[in-house]
This record gives sequence, C-alpha cells and structure tokens, in this order.
Amino acid sequence: MLTSQEAADVRGVSLNSGAKAIVLAAPGDYEKLFYLAVMSAGRRFDSKAFRKIIKTKKLRFATNEEVYELSGCLSGAVPPSATYSQNQSKQSLTKAFP
Repeated sequence: MLTSQEAADVRGVSLNSGAKAIVLAAPGDYEKLFYLAVMSAGRRFDSKAFRKIIKTKKLRFATNEEVYELSGCLSGAVPPSATYSQNQSKQSLTKAFP
C-alpha cells in the first residue's frame, strides 16, 4: 500500500479514523536528525509548519533505506508508535496540524 486511503479501504474504515507516521530527516550540528511525525491519515503534511516547529530550513522525507534502518519497517508500514534502533540518533515529535 502506498496511500492512507488504500490502507483505510483494506481495513474497511474511514480515512480519518487512522493515523499516518512520516519519518523525516533534517541536518543537525553533527549528524542528521530524524523525526517521526504522526498525524491524522486524512490530513496533508505541512512541511513549512513542521520546519518552523523544529526550527530548521531543510527537511526531507527519510529514504527507504533510512526508514528501514531506523524502524525495521518498510517505508509506508511504519506504525505511529515506531521504535528506533538504540544506536541511532533520533528525535520523535508528534504534532497535529490544523
């Protein structure tokens, strides 16, 4: 599955009843910082608002390889309560965007 709508259809529920977890990467002082943004599946991710919250100008979606290395999950299958490898730099941030 590639979309939240496809996942909702498979589960037989409305799109707004689910959550989506988005793994993001931003430059840090010494290494990349990773964020887990959790939001309603029915909302669009607002990159500008998120960058303002974490006080950075650069932000990107984590690559498929980074997602797997961090969470052990394939991109698109990261649960909203994903755990990260102990040896990885990480930050977790949950924010609902209006």
